[in-house]
Amino acid sequence: MGAVMMCAWWCAAASAEPARNSIGGLTYVLPPGWKAEPPVADHVRLTFADTKRYCIISLYQPRSAGADLDAEFLTEWKSVAGTAKDRSPTLGRRTLGGHELVEATGAIKGDDGTSLFERVVIVAGEGQLTTIVVLAATRATEQACAADSTGIATSVSFAATASQPPAPAVRNGLAGTLHTTFTLADLAGEWTSGAGLVLYNHSGTTTTTSAAVAGMRYTFAANGTFKYSEAGRNGNHSFHENSEGTIAINAGVVTLTTKDRVRTFQSLAFMTTQEGAAVLTWREYGSLGRTWTADEIRDMCGPRNGVYECQYSDLWSRAAPKH
Repeated sequence: MGAVMMCAWWCAAASAEPARNSIGGLTYVLPPGWKAEPPVADHVRLTFADTKRYCIISLYQPRSAGADLDAEFLTEWKSVAGTAKDRSPTLGRRTLGGHELVEATGAIKGDDGTSLFERVVIVAGEGQLTTIVVLAATRATEQACAADSTGIATSVSFAATASQPPAPAVRNGLAGTLHTTFTLADLAGEWTSGAGLVLYNHSGTTTTTSAAVAGMRYTFAANGTFKYSEAGRNGNHSFHENSEGTIAINAGVVTLTTKDRVRTFQSLAFMTTQEGAAVLTWREYGSLGRTWTADEIRDMCGPRNGVYECQYSDLWSRAAPKH
């Protein structure tokens, strides 16, 4: 009987162990309510949204760490801090979960000029480090997500041997191969993307916020058909959408046709990685718009965090096949 009771207790404890996600040999625990997008290049994006806050965390795959963690932090800061990268950050240190953390904060501008608040953290242990970038609308919003971001940092577990991701300097280059053209067969598979928005309403001395977040999925087939699904939350209301139709590609223009509408996109970049993942950058311009010229693409686009990003455009990712 005692053995049976001991087994029952141990089995219950084991079943309560939280599931762990992984990237590049590093594992971590995703807090409740957070969503992990498919990894892109050398990082994974984690998002959380409710009626009061919207936060984005980029978690980078690990690499070997040197003895001087302040110098290691400054290398990462230059690579991932966006418009704050050329400022001299004020460093903070703390120890969590047996790991050393070095961090700094700053205000930055998004690609569309929006003001954002960011926290850049390196988590070091066992001769390795990973970088965590937290983005939020304001310092107060970032603080509201601090318990979760700290939980992610605390949960980090490094593999016995460091993987070999691109060096930090390469993050401003590309982590894959750009293709000038692609076919329906190249697009075949499941593609995902996500979006979020925080709205502020000021009335006298009162400020209220609302958040909208959505996850979107295209499944393209080589025969020229597709299925689309979208699900999300806008304030206190959930929504979902499903549709299907046909896809055509002509001179860099992708046309998606359903029974209700026709949508046109300009393809700006199609990148594949050695592991078999892919990233598609496109912008919808519709019947009243036009495609960008080559000069406009050079002005609006460029490598960032290993992928080819453009202003006023969307990134879609297809995960590498599982072996």
